[in-house]
Amino acid sequence: PRPNYTRPPKPKCNPPRARVKDYLCEVRAIPRDILDKYKIGEDGSKIIFPFILPDGTLAMAKARDAEDGARPIPTAANCEPVLFGWQAIDRNAREVAICEGEIDALSLATCGIPAMSVPFGGGGKGKQNWIENEFDRLEQFEKIYIATDMDEVGEQAAAEIAQRLGRHRCYRVKLPHKDANECLMKGVPHETIQKAFADAASLDPEGLRRAGEFANDVIRLFWPAHEDHIGYSIPYAG
Repeated sequence: PRPNYTRPPKPKCNPPRARVKDYLCEVRAIPRDILDKYKIGEDGSKIIFPFILPDGTLAMAKARDAEDGARPIPTAANCEPVLFGWQAIDRNAREVAICEGEIDALSLATCGIPAMSVPFGGGGKGKQNWIENEFDRLEQFEKIYIATDMDEVGEQAAAEIAQRLGRHRCYRVKLPHKDANECLMKGVPHETIQKAFADAASLDPEGLRRAGEFANDVIRLFWPAHEDHIGYSIPYAG
């Protein structure tokens, strides 16, 4: 049975135009149009991250100070844990990235990659229980790129997400730095991030191989190359 969640009050905020805009755009290198796309808000010195479902329902909102090291905190208790970023995802999209923080989702979107963030960070022990609320909505995606942090808790989260959403459609992304925003702040070209997604590894069980991987071996059996040994060796000196 599903628990009865509380819908939070609509945050009293404005589009970023002062401290929040300066911090996200100048320090974190997020373009203004991405802030608008994800409907980021500003409440004084606080960043407001709205968790809006595809039908427009506000399921949760988080606030954090516009400074390094601050942690986002839900604005109300007992809210439904869901992914951040549905408001920026095309209804017809068949691929999406899931990362470990709201600012990381904004960073991937800056690189042209549709992205959402888990609500409570990496690791296990219940942090990925949002999946039970999002499982049906995520069925629209044929490929899910898992771009959680490049550390132990990021790997734990990636393993659990893939296990519960289906290894057949989950791909682990290996970023050149710890997370997407660090890549952005260090000037990693967008093309490099996009290539990391193109090279993402399947999370199929170890030992499982696709039939296509054997194609060249089969071809060589029927049409051996001239340097291949054909026939049997005899046990006599030449």
